[in-house]
Amino acid sequence: MIGLPLLFAVMSATGTNVLVNPTFSDGITGWTNTVPAISMTAGQEDGKTVAHISVPADAEVGYPALMQVIDAKPGDLLEARGEAKGVGVTNGAGAYMSIDYFDAEGKRITFSQSGQARPQGQWINLAIDTIVPPGAVRTRLCLLLNGRGDAYFANVSLARTPGVVGEPPTGPVAITVTDRVACASLIGFGAEDDGWFYNEVNKSHGVTEEDYALREERITWMDPDYIRMFFWYKDWNPSGDWETFDFETPNMQSHYRSLDLYQKLGARVNVTGVEWGVKDPYGDPVKAGRAIGALLEHLTKVKGYTCVRDWTLTNEPNGYFVGSGYTFERYREIHAQVKQEIARRGLAVGIVGSDDTNGGVTWFEQCVTDPAYFGLTDYYASH
Repeated sequence: MIGLPLLFAVMSATGTNVLVNPTFSDGITGWTNTVPAISMTAGQEDGKTVAHISVPADAEVGYPALMQVIDAKPGDLLEARGEAKGVGVTNGAGAYMSIDYFDAEGKRITFSQSGQARPQGQWINLAIDTIVPPGAVRTRLCLLLNGRGDAYFANVSLARTPGVVGEPPTGPVAITVTDRVACASLIGFGAEDDGWFYNEVNKSHGVTEEDYALREERITWMDPDYIRMFFWYKDWNPSGDWETFDFETPNMQSHYRSLDLYQKLGARVNVTGVEWGVKDPYGDPVKAGRAIGALLEHLTKVKGYTCVRDWTLTNEPNGYFVGSGYTFERYREIHAQVKQEIARRGLAVGIVGSDDTNGGVTWFEQCVTDPAYFGLTDYYASH
C-alpha cells in the first residue's frame, strides 16, 4: 500500500505526454475512430475543446472509441488522465478510458480501464495508473462510449515513464505458516467458482466424470476458505417474473454439486446474482427481494447448505446496473427489501456491499458514506 503513492509520484514527475493532439485543438487528427459508422468529432462543450462520440438510439450497443497506439516496453509506467461527461447515456456503462496491451503478434494480452463518467451531466476526472505487463510491445489508449447517447472527452494525457524489469526469481520458494494472527477479521483466501462446471453445456463439449474428479481433487488440495459463486437469476427463475421458481434446473443441479464440495471443505460461499438476459430485473424491488429471499432460504434451509453465508445483489453494479438506468436509490431499496426477507425468514446470511469494479472509488464511496445503505451491509467487496 505504501508503494502506490510513491509510484504515482514518480510517474507524474518524470513522465511526458506521448499522445498526438491530446487537447483536440486540431480536430481528431492523430486519433482513430474504431467504428466509422458512429459519429466522432471535435468541438466545444462547456467552454472546453472536446472530442464528441455520439451513438444514436437505434444503433447496436458496442464499444466505439477514439484511440491511439503507443509503443511500450514491459515495466513501463503509464499514467492516463482525462475528463469525460456523459449525456443521455442508456443501455451501457457510459464514457470511460481504457488501455489495451498487445504482444508482437498483435494479440491483446490484457487491459486496464478507468471508472465511468458518472453521474451524467457532470465533468468527471478519469484516471488509469498501470504498469505494462510482460510480453507487451505496444499499448492502445481508448476513449470509449458503451451505450447509446453522447460522450465528451477533454484534456486527455498519457504519460509514459520507462521502467526497470528485473530478472524473474529462480529456485524454490519457502512459505512459513505460523500461529500469529495478522488480521483478526480476515475471512481467508479463496476464489470464484461459478458452479456451472457440471451442467449440460459442458457435458455436450466432452466434460466427463474423470474431469469432475480432477477438478474436485484440485479444489480439495487448494482447500479454499472463501468462494464467490454466480447464481444467474434464470438458473432458478427461468421466466424472470420473480414469482415462479424452479430449483431443480440443470444449472441448479450443478450448483448443488459444487456446494456439496464446499460444504465438505468448510468454505464460506457468497451467492452473487447475475441478471443476464432478464428484462427489467430490478423494476420491482419488493418482488425481487422476496424472490432472492426464497433462493437463500432454499439453499440454507431446504438444502441445508450452512456454507452459504453471504449474498451479493449483482456483479459489479457500477457497470450493468447503473448502465441500465437504475439509480443508487433503487440499489439501496432492493438491499433493504432483501435485508427484511433475510430477517423474516430467519436466515443466517450476511450482505456484501458495493462489489464495484473498473477503477475509481465513486461507487464504493457512495456505498460507504450513505448511512442508510451502509447500515444494511456486513462487509464490502471491490474488484
